[in-house]
Amino acid sequence: MISKIENVCVVGSGIMGCNIAAHLTNVGLHVLLLDQASKTDDKNLIVKKNLNIFSKAKPGIFYDSATISNISIGNLDDDIKNISKYDWVIEAIIENIAIKKSLFLKIDSVINSSTTNKDILVSSNTSGLSVTDMCSETSKKFKKNFMVTHFFNPVRYMHLLEIVSNEFTSIENIDFISDFCERILGKGIIHAKESPNFIANRIGTYAILKTLALMKKHNKTVEEVDYMLGEQVGKPKSAVFKTVDIVGLDTFSHVVDNCYLNLKQDEEHNIFVKPDIFEKMIANKMLGRKSKQGFYKKKHNSYEVLDLSTCLYNSKKNVKYKSIEEAKNIDDLKSKIFHILTTADEASFFVKDLTFHTCIYAVNRIFEISNSVEDIDNAMKWGFNWKIGPFETCDVIGIKEMLDFAKKNNSKIPLWLKHKSLLKQNSFYMYENDKKKVWDPNLEQYVDAKFCSKNKANFLHIKTNKKNILKKYSVTNLVDLNDGVVACEFSTKLNSIDFDVLTDIEKSLDFCEKYHYKSLVLYNEGDNFSVGMNLWLIFMGIQAKQWSQIENMCKKYQDLCVRLKYSPIFTVAAPFNLTLGGGAELSMWCNAIESHAELYMGLVEAGVGLIPGAGGTVELVSRTLKNHVEDEKIPLDVVLSSPLETVAMGKVGLSAIESKKLNFLTNQDGITINKDLHLESVKLCAIKQVNSGFINPSRRTFRLPGKEGFSNFKLMLNSMYKGGFVSKHDFTIALKLAYLVSGGQCNAKHFVSEQYLLDLERELFLSLCGEKKTLERIEHMLKNKKPLRN
Repeated sequence: MISKIENVCVVGSGIMGCNIAAHLTNVGLHVLLLDQASKTDDKNLIVKKNLNIFSKAKPGIFYDSATISNISIGNLDDDIKNISKYDWVIEAIIENIAIKKSLFLKIDSVINSSTTNKDILVSSNTSGLSVTDMCSETSKKFKKNFMVTHFFNPVRYMHLLEIVSNEFTSIENIDFISDFCERILGKGIIHAKESPNFIANRIGTYAILKTLALMKKHNKTVEEVDYMLGEQVGKPKSAVFKTVDIVGLDTFSHVVDNCYLNLKQDEEHNIFVKPDIFEKMIANKMLGRKSKQGFYKKKHNSYEVLDLSTCLYNSKKNVKYKSIEEAKNIDDLKSKIFHILTTADEASFFVKDLTFHTCIYAVNRIFEISNSVEDIDNAMKWGFNWKIGPFETCDVIGIKEMLDFAKKNNSKIPLWLKHKSLLKQNSFYMYENDKKKVWDPNLEQYVDAKFCSKNKANFLHIKTNKKNILKKYSVTNLVDLNDGVVACEFSTKLNSIDFDVLTDIEKSLDFCEKYHYKSLVLYNEGDNFSVGMNLWLIFMGIQAKQWSQIENMCKKYQDLCVRLKYSPIFTVAAPFNLTLGGGAELSMWCNAIESHAELYMGLVEAGVGLIPGAGGTVELVSRTLKNHVEDEKIPLDVVLSSPLETVAMGKVGLSAIESKKLNFLTNQDGITINKDLHLESVKLCAIKQVNSGFINPSRRTFRLPGKEGFSNFKLMLNSMYKGGFVSKHDFTIALKLAYLVSGGQCNAKHFVSEQYLLDLERELFLSLCGEKKTLERIEHMLKNKKPLRN
């Protein structure tokens, strides 16, 4: 039985091999990356070139580029013998069954000839080949330790991992690797059956090919389809054709071929015939982003779109349909989808046609690819970035409606779908006694929905029990997580921070202090933790010259941050994804942070002509001085140049690890790899700190460089401005920041209070609000969603 994994050998250094290797190093494992021996003098040249190419990928595949040093490289001629030293071998070579079988025989031989006699886990990253066929000629010991671990690309960002075993695979090994990949690699584990293309690719490929077929029926273009099948119906922003461009048409075509070849008994077999347009595009190197042209082609600052009838590019047309546009004003996703499906226009007819066909196809795959409704839904959400799975989508409009559609279209449906209890409920999911239930086709009854892990705290499930909702404020919920821990969930648009959010968090602290709760967690499960302060409110205030209102808002924000740090209630923030500006400040002023690994955190106010107004710079200054060994020989302005640069340049950590390097997270702050386990980690952090005897800290004082330090900063910044490295307004902003981190007019020999710095910060923030160029930057950001350098 495999009992530990400390090092891994990845065979194949293509896009998947390098992505897998990178993510293994993200979590601290050592990796040996092998590929074919180069015919040049440097036999490792293939691996070197590939690793160099993919290490520069955007978005990045490493949490921290420094971890590339944890990847050793080699070639299959000289280094395959070293495989026996590793705990896990992952194959990620070409999708060719004969080549894979040959490789596994070599690996089997190396393992059997090893004197260590230890069990080594071997897995294939195949996207759909038979696990039984791949290991058919290997030893029994090899078969016992062999399975498919199908990662999705890009591995760092895609949550899904499909695990497929053969009849000989040890149950203990399956359990071990499932737990390891969930906890350590942060993956959502789905156990798929041994069927062509497993679960996600099977349903996803069908949905894309059915879209192409329905385009002809409904006479729709590429841009019309991507407009209709994007975020408003719970699909990713890349919709259909942009997604294929990202994946690569050559890669997707291979999956299509595998489906057609191996799904001859499928009732929709003909849908997997590769479209003629694919052959033309591949012949013309129109593969997508990798070849800079696919269904879309960038031309100057705009995009051209492929005409499927001519295989030529046309200018992208603006598309609008009533149902889609109206759905944009609806917050709840299921309500959006219901509105689109029940609004009679061309978009509704197309979306309904595709939605029901996909739901019917998924229904017919039960028992073939998975016994679980929930697993199929999760596979599509985790592997294709659908916000809602096919069965959940069907529930939006009802099973009976799908059955009516199936009857009209002579679609095949399974008998279990007509069960009385299922039809009575008219949905695959339901809630009973505050518990989420899902239909089990095997047992033909509703059973408790399973979570990603037995340790997982599911926030939606917790909130379903109304007893756990302690308070409903204006834009927040106060949710009891038990054990004395309370979550303050805020949910504004983009989770931006406004007056209501600040007031609600204040009330949450009041509530916790009054009723003696131990800890308050700032938490939400939106797409991002917080994009920061509501910029529109600042813009409107500046235009109306409401300086006192802006100052009051700034003071309220500062006071809340101070209270988060010094309250007798232990405060924890749970940031993830975008955590910018004011969202970062709220997090940084909490007593602790338990971050998700995918964290993009920064104080980016300079991009809109401002400085942080809620204590962000002050907190960075404090952390920098705390990490600084007190030595009067080292000038304080040299020490404080780091936070000045970080804020003035609007630096953003592109992972939790990078954010820690930039001091947005401290060394004591925790990082959770698996988003599904984030809430549980936050709660455990709170309980641990409280149980260890939390005492709220005392207000801080700082020794800062004062006038002399500011003069030095000014000389440096003036040199950058005259050299053309910064714009006029960048220079103005940086001077304000330099004045703040220097402590203004303070004496370098004396300490200043934290409140003195906060008051100075507020004064400087307001002075920038009065700058014309600041208003221009804010207006440009609101209109164009990108910064203006003026």
